[in-house]
Amino acid sequence: MGGGASKGKKAAGPPKRRGGRRDSVSAASDAIAYEKVVVTKSAEAYTRIENAVADNFLFSALDAAQKQEIYDAMFEKAVTAGEVVINQGADGDFFYIVDAGEFAVTTTATGADKPVFRYSAGGSFGELALMYNAPRAATVTATADGVLWGLNRDTFHHVIVATNKLKARLEETVLQQVALFAELSEAQRAAIADAVTRVEFSAGATIVKEGASGAASEAKFYIVETGEVVVSKKGHGELGTLGPAQCFGEHAIIHGGARTATVKAKGPASCAAMTSADFERLLAAPCRRLMDEQIARYTM
Repeated sequence: MGGGASKGKKAAGPPKRRGGRRDSVSAASDAIAYEKVVVTKSAEAYTRIENAVADNFLFSALDAAQKQEIYDAMFEKAVTAGEVVINQGADGDFFYIVDAGEFAVTTTATGADKPVFRYSAGGSFGELALMYNAPRAATVTATADGVLWGLNRDTFHHVIVATNKLKARLEETVLQQVALFAELSEAQRAAIADAVTRVEFSAGATIVKEGASGAASEAKFYIVETGEVVVSKKGHGELGTLGPAQCFGEHAIIHGGARTATVKAKGPASCAAMTSADFERLLAAPCRRLMDEQIARYTM
């Protein structure tokens, strides 16, 4: 079981199926016979799910299609005060996101009257038993009436665990090769891997457009993961090509103003994208000297 992205504060059963670090997560599951599950729900329910998972780190690496697959498979579970959702020692079957209510975590070691943690709206639990194929490590009990969104084991493995395996590989391979990160520690690179989102681009797609707003709320920093991107500037033509482990987009975040160059995918490409807020938090100070050197070569 685990914390997920915890915050703060008539039961429908689960739907029937139709038809050490990251290393442990990666090894949790190999090929699982998988079939997509779609639980019928309203547009309002989808909005509630999206709001509930907004700050959950397990969803940070998912693209739009993967998130939709997760939302489709989730089922609503109403609970009443005193209801036990997870029993310590039981097999892991579902992962839960808290939509409303409060839930207490207890263990046999501490006793039922001494919660070791509490979950409220936006919190999540149940993932560790699924990731590690281990028995539930604690008991989770509703302390007030509430609503949960549940996700079955197979969908959790197929979408969330598989995506985090890719994220782990990114940390272990691409991020280690990024010249800008040469002076970062392993822990700092791990924090970057947690902060980025993988974005796919088709051949010729514009990633950054010269003259577009470089406002901090909109600017993103990119690391090329696969493929190549072409940097060009009006009046100067093509400035160069960037490949795996090379970066762009830092100028708009560091200096503000409009984008000063255009970046397009040369062919199919994928990038690890980081928001300006995470960039400032993780990279602005430790990587500033190397970034200034790059900006002098490719102003974007």
